[in-house]
Amino acid sequence: MNIDNEKSSTEVQSVIWVKGRILAMGWNRRVTEFADSGEAIGPGGAYSKNWDLRHTEDISASAVKIPETLATSSYVGELILWRLETGQPYKKFNVSNPTARIKIQYTLSKQKDEMIKRRSSIITRRSRLTSLGEERRQSMLPPPDTALLQGPMRAKRGARSARRVSTVALPEECTSQRNFAVHCMVFLTARKMDPRVGTLLVSLENGVVQVWSHHISGGFITSFSAIHKAGDYVLSMASDASNEFLFVGTTVGYIKTWLLKNYVCLPEDVEHLCMPKYRLMFPFLWGSRFMGRAMRLALTQEKPMLMNSYRGHFMPISGLTYINENKILISCCADFSARMWTLSGRYLQTIGTFKPWKHIERGIPVPDTFEFTIPPDIRRTCSSTSLRVLHGGTLPKGLTFKQLQKQAEKNVINVDHHKIYGKPLDDPILGHHYNIPQRTTQPKTIQFDTSLPYIPVYQHLITPNPVPIVRNYPSSRRSSIRKSKDKDVKM
Repeated sequence: MNIDNEKSSTEVQSVIWVKGRILAMGWNRRVTEFADSGEAIGPGGAYSKNWDLRHTEDISASAVKIPETLATSSYVGELILWRLETGQPYKKFNVSNPTARIKIQYTLSKQKDEMIKRRSSIITRRSRLTSLGEERRQSMLPPPDTALLQGPMRAKRGARSARRVSTVALPEECTSQRNFAVHCMVFLTARKMDPRVGTLLVSLENGVVQVWSHHISGGFITSFSAIHKAGDYVLSMASDASNEFLFVGTTVGYIKTWLLKNYVCLPEDVEHLCMPKYRLMFPFLWGSRFMGRAMRLALTQEKPMLMNSYRGHFMPISGLTYINENKILISCCADFSARMWTLSGRYLQTIGTFKPWKHIERGIPVPDTFEFTIPPDIRRTCSSTSLRVLHGGTLPKGLTFKQLQKQAEKNVINVDHHKIYGKPLDDPILGHHYNIPQRTTQPKTIQFDTSLPYIPVYQHLITPNPVPIVRNYPSSRRSSIRKSKDKDVKM
């Protein structure tokens, strides 16, 4: 299949598969539709047709929300929304002026379209010939005399060369277009189609992510900054099935996670945010003595909330994919490497290397007992924030020799006896030489040994305290006893 039969060097920027169709977009400025059945053979190797030419520059990114809308954007900031069923555009914007809507003309004939293309190609060819003639004319001029370059002439030429090296003079058209090129788009498929709900995210070259609504009455809603380094911008985006989190990959190699819950949604869809739950999920939110650049810049904007930020690669991150069942994020880089990460930012492994893959259970999140490591290239030069996230929230501290000795002693004391004995202990553990008495709730009956002339009484036997004996005498006996006591007293 080929999107442009005339030019073989046309690059394909995006390919989208819809049921029964394959949509390809690239430098031909069109959306080319192919049939995935392969029955009808056309000029491009399969049955194909081109949608209307609406872009004035090469297509840079695209996104689809089945079965409603296809969004395409170009390097000059054009954003066009197409009906996926009919292939007709219904809205057109420019990200440099997002609040202004561009009217779509449907009366353009094919002959006029071809005439405009022919005129633009002629103008481009003339400009190229003019530049070549200017270069040839400059090459035919004689070299300047070295004697004339003494004194102020040499100083003036030195200043010009210094300006030429320090700054690069660009045309005004390129300067205005460079900051508003669109590099990535993603649809929030779990959200409802409403003019007040943000369903389309567009990343620009100046590091800003714009929020749009693809509703027929919607448009630009708001925007936020997704970078913390100058000159960086978002190159890839992904989201989970419920659109709770947004994962972005930048050109510097950073992976960031944003909380999209309660962001640009209807008032009746606002839910309570349990921040303790998110702090347990993301160690990036834990307090530390030193606050990094990512957290400092995230505090300047209330929503969306930055949940995670760490260094994943050293080159631009070209793609992100999230696995909802295992809560695993896969990132691919421009250096042809793909790495797997947990939702919290722990590194799992690199795909496609000579090392064997680590086993990961299907359908469940990665347990805490997994053998986590850190990529060697990231370990050497990453920041303290990235190092803390990759270690699970704690920074490793260097131990002294005495501390290492104490740690070794603890490891020797806390030995797993199961590993030393070799097998679990058999019942009964105390052996057959000791019988444990049965536990009963009834009082025990004590039997005395009467074979001896006396019964020994030990201290451990519990006996009640003695009670004084009170004798009851009759009244006549009591009076006689008193009289005898009185006589004894007188004597």
